[in-house]
Amino acid sequence: MIQKIELFGSTDVGMVRDHNEDNFVICKDLKTKEWSFKRDEILPLSAHGALLVVADGMGGTNAGEVASHLAQESIKSQFSDLSSVPPEAAEREKLLKGFIVKAHEAIVAHQHKNLDTAGMGTTLVLAWVIDQEVHVAWSGDSRTYIYQGQENLVPFTDDHSLVWQLVQAGQMTAEEARNHPESNIITQSLGDERSTPKPSSKSQKLYEGDRVLVCSDGLSGMMSDAHMMQILKAEGSLADLCRDLIAAANQGGGTDNITALLLEVKEGDKRPAHISQPSNPGAGTGPSKPTATQVLRKKNSSKNVVIALLLLIMAGLTGYFLLLKPKAPTIERITGKTIDFKPGKDKSINVLELLFGNLDHTVENATVTYQGKEIHNGKSPSFTFTPDTPGNTTLHITLRLANSDTYYEAEVKVAPKEKQAPLDGNIPGGALQEGGPNPGETPASGPETPTTGGNDPSGTATPPANGATEPLIEEPLPPPTDTKKEGEGEDEKGTTPGVLTPLPKEKATPKEEEKKEEEVKEGEEGGGLILYNH
Repeated sequence: MIQKIELFGSTDVGMVRDHNEDNFVICKDLKTKEWSFKRDEILPLSAHGALLVVADGMGGTNAGEVASHLAQESIKSQFSDLSSVPPEAAEREKLLKGFIVKAHEAIVAHQHKNLDTAGMGTTLVLAWVIDQEVHVAWSGDSRTYIYQGQENLVPFTDDHSLVWQLVQAGQMTAEEARNHPESNIITQSLGDERSTPKPSSKSQKLYEGDRVLVCSDGLSGMMSDAHMMQILKAEGSLADLCRDLIAAANQGGGTDNITALLLEVKEGDKRPAHISQPSNPGAGTGPSKPTATQVLRKKNSSKNVVIALLLLIMAGLTGYFLLLKPKAPTIERITGKTIDFKPGKDKSINVLELLFGNLDHTVENATVTYQGKEIHNGKSPSFTFTPDTPGNTTLHITLRLANSDTYYEAEVKVAPKEKQAPLDGNIPGGALQEGGPNPGETPASGPETPTTGGNDPSGTATPPANGATEPLIEEPLPPPTDTKKEGEGEDEKGTTPGVLTPLPKEKATPKEEEKKEEEVKEGEEGGGLILYNH
């Protein structure tokens, strides 16, 4: 049985944070409800035992320190109301886990009444030393260590975190987990109303000289277990050891708040030799029977081998599929030439010439969309379509070349062809040009002589010599006739092929003859109009 104990606790803001979200409470006598402790005080262990509690608040501006304070106050209140102690270890562990759930409910209720604290949470770990045992229950990654003179110190508790699950599966060591960038991601805590915590619990028998450390992850995350053990095994008061632990955590970075509580068994049963691991463990009269711990380690070793093989197989399969997985295609957007068209007329297109200006490629697939409809899809670069819009529109082209991971995308403007001015000299709404031949007209050779009227056998009019502007002709002139010598190219009937035979002149009345002569005379004097009589 444990007769006498010493206990002490301390917390520090660390080197980075501007406020402390850790909270702790120590009860040196649960029977008399003495929630206090003194430096270097050695006192008897009461019938109801002693209690160490650490809560590491989360939430930053959302009051993480409020959550941790509510948690430790709830535990304090529940133990203060405890009138009797369960006799068995399992019952005591169940009691501790129930206390943690009730502390969670208290935090949730506070958030409902104080919406400014919504989202806050905390971890919680309890170490209850009574009779000859320590009973531990926890939720989150705040830890308990038990130093019993062993050569290697390991956490007594198992973090509720993602990386610690990998440690338990044998995929990484505790030291690798400590340095992992996601070591702060925990899988359960107090304060989330959507997820009630499921605390874990363990118990361990204590002996004279054993030391129990309860701490936040601001301590365990800043120093290795080996470094921690070097301090725990050192001589000195618990107050000095707490100071040294916190100093080491700050030297390791001090990126979080740091809390360390210590309890030492000053008088109690002597520690067995197999627990203290003496320097000559093989001494004795014969081979010793393997302990339960050794049997479990052997089983775990076999399990780790199987897990390692499975991981290797999974890694191989992953690499295999990654190598077979096709490379993701790239997309390049380019600008093609503008296509002009006559509405209603077929238009032939070659996408290679349109997009690249040459035909030096092989098409794997070409897809063309016009007016929201697919008009071409295949390996051929050429296709024909009929533009049917009066205004501008767009062809959407997706092209992939053979032996290439690149997709080319283009939007090609399709515009109707603009109308051009007629070339026959008939310019609607305007006059013929001055000072020379009109478009599409061949000037006559020789001296320019005005036509005197009547039917022109050749069908050709000679422009005025003075360059006067001619009137707009409503109907096109007849085509010019070929000039041939008499008898050349005549057929059997004496007519020349391709030459129009002039119509016989109608006999005009004396008044009409007089009028025509006046019009011709005015034309000769300039400034008059030339009329063509057909």
